[in-house]
Amino acid sequence: MKSVNRLFMSPHFKDLLKKKKKNQKYLLDRIESALNDLRESPMPESLGPLKSGPLKGTRAYKLNDSSRILYSVERRNGECIVNLLRICDHKNVYGRD
Repeated sequence: MKSVNRLFMSPHFKDLLKKKKKNQKYLLDRIESALNDLRESPMPESLGPLKSGPLKGTRAYKLNDSSRILYSVERRNGECIVNLLRICDHKNVYGRD
């Protein structure tokens, strides 16, 4: 049986996704694929490197050279919840190019 994780989109993530759908349609297939990967992976923690500093505790799923999905993973009572925090370009995630 395939693992299915619950995805929780923060309000900020939803707003940013809406903007991507309007302005960066070329990324939509990649975003959809990434969300499927995060939903179906038995270890979503392994899909993005753990961040440090101000982003400590989050992970960044690379969509392309300039775009990332920031997320965190919680495990409670045998359930895996992937918290989708932000979707933005490298500069907005890390504060630099």
